Amino acid sequence: MPTVDENPLFDADQSTSDSSEASFTSSVDIDVSATNTPPTSVLQTVNIKSHVPVLLKLAEPNYDEWRCFFDTFLSKFGLTSHVSPLPTSIQRCDLECRIIDQCVQSWLYNSISKDVCTIVCSPHAIAYHVWDDIHTQFRYNELHRTVYLESKFRSLV
Repeated sequence: MPTVDENPLFDADQSTSDSSEASFTSSVDIDVSATNTPPTSVLQTVNIKSHVPVLLKLAEPNYDEWRCFFDTFLSKFGLTSHVSPLPTSIQRCDLECRIIDQCVQSWLYNSISKDVCTIVCSPHAIAYHVWDDIHTQFRYNELHRTVYLESKFRSLV
């Protein structure tokens, strides 16, 4: 079993070396800052299909599964603030915030089918509105969809 002296994470002489404590502290600082939103250059390269393997379709009852994957994805990158409250005017004027918002919006469009996209897609939209329109389409139309599916079921021979 390796001893503390053989562990590459620690210096051989920790009691006299102040630099090992400083390097340990700085590595902890890096880990803590990793919980912040990644830079926009990183976000622009993220492939949404590797994080959200479900394509949201109008005809399939997969909204809950899609939403679970997407919520997890947004939380993983610290981006839930782009879809939960309506952005403030200060956020709308911030260039980096607008770029991140466009990334989220692009991920939304790339994780839904064309029939859903025709319903929720609008020019000059922000991610919050697209997110809200998707939620409205699948949650507030449940009664309408239930009646439609029930009538379709009763017409089966």
